[in-house]
Amino acid sequence: MTNCIIKKILFTIGIILLIFSAARLGITIKRGFSSGELLANFPMYSVMERYNPVLFNSVKSTESVWFTSGSICNVEDIECKEVPGEWFYGPFHHLVHLPLTLFHSTLKSFTNSLLIIYVLASLFILYFFSRYYFISHNKLFTVFIFALTFGQFAFLENLKQRNIEIAEFLLIFLALLAMKFKKEWLLGISLSLAFLAKLLPLIFFPYLIIKKRYVSVTIYLILVMVIAIITELVLGWGNWVLPKLATSHGIPSLASILGEHYLTGISHLRGSFYTFVLSFFTDIHLTSTSTIVTYKEKYFGLVNSGFFVFCALISFISIRNIYFNKNDTFFDFAIITSLMLLIFPRINPHYYIFCLFGIYYILHIFLCGRQDIINMKTSYKLLIIFLFVTILLLFGYFVPFSVIDKIINQDFPYFHFMAAYGIQGLATFLLWLLLIIIGPEKYNSESL
Repeated sequence: MTNCIIKKILFTIGIILLIFSAARLGITIKRGFSSGELLANFPMYSVMERYNPVLFNSVKSTESVWFTSGSICNVEDIECKEVPGEWFYGPFHHLVHLPLTLFHSTLKSFTNSLLIIYVLASLFILYFFSRYYFISHNKLFTVFIFALTFGQFAFLENLKQRNIEIAEFLLIFLALLAMKFKKEWLLGISLSLAFLAKLLPLIFFPYLIIKKRYVSVTIYLILVMVIAIITELVLGWGNWVLPKLATSHGIPSLASILGEHYLTGISHLRGSFYTFVLSFFTDIHLTSTSTIVTYKEKYFGLVNSGFFVFCALISFISIRNIYFNKNDTFFDFAIITSLMLLIFPRINPHYYIFCLFGIYYILHIFLCGRQDIINMKTSYKLLIIFLFVTILLLFGYFVPFSVIDKIINQDFPYFHFMAAYGIQGLATFLLWLLLIIIGPEKYNSESL
């Protein structure tokens, strides 16, 4: 009787959150359709110029466009400032958008088509996952994952900007499903394409080796070479030399780790866990138009060395848990995506879409009744629930970041307050810590 009442209460909460999230999603889509802006993370200008001059001229006719550098430049500078095949985005990022580039004559129609594709693909993948990943379909779990996905700041920000992170997110989902249904070819393809779209999912490659998925590893490597060659031939870019640009996009060198300055690409525009640590050694002043950050360079050697040790420690703990986890693939993906965001010092706010895997996992073990959680003391359950709700709050659930912006009189087009203090980086660490505390299912969680 008590369980029935609790389920009804949870279902009511889930429906309320779903309605709230659907409203936020609707607003985001409406604003997306009304905007024809090509944003910072879409370096496709040289592709357009080569294969669709009409679309390229449409882009040039706008007053300004966002560039991958994060600054606004005049359109006359497109040719000279565009870096063809920028390495951090990867060759697949440019190649996958090429078909859309060919069939649109205006920037607005191009970006609207991309928005529709991302929304429909997200709806399909999320439903398929909630419906078929587990043997028993839990409708409450389905309601909550839709509510917490469409209400997440990072997910909405990715939709608004048509970021490639949406595609990466869905490709990692495909990889999770491939692991579940033992489709080695799909596992290798999806993780390879996720990496080729952008750098971060490279962390899944050693995971395939740890799990002895050698067929997937082979397919992964072959596809990397094939896509690189195709991009070279179709787009005319020298992908083989592009990894040299890695350090300019947040990959720290040993010299920068041990040096007396902050790591490459770090600024108050981004909010990684590294930024969270750094905020204790900086002066941050909030104004109505921007966030002013003054770094104290004498502390950088300590911060960088400490961050390096921290990354080594959490990586060791994560690998150990993954190595000894024989059944719960869902746990592996939750840990890897959280670790991926923690150890990378240059994280933009929209990258935190990948934390959804950890959020989904914790939702599942509570809503679907994992036995060891059921047997846990009530005080421990309440503590975990409190920590989970806190994590959601720090990720921008319940109170949208824009509302907090207005409360503190911050009126800037990009959300700087949470990024300046690395609040989402802190939330990611708490999520990772909670996953480690809970641990994987000892038996087969994917059959529950």
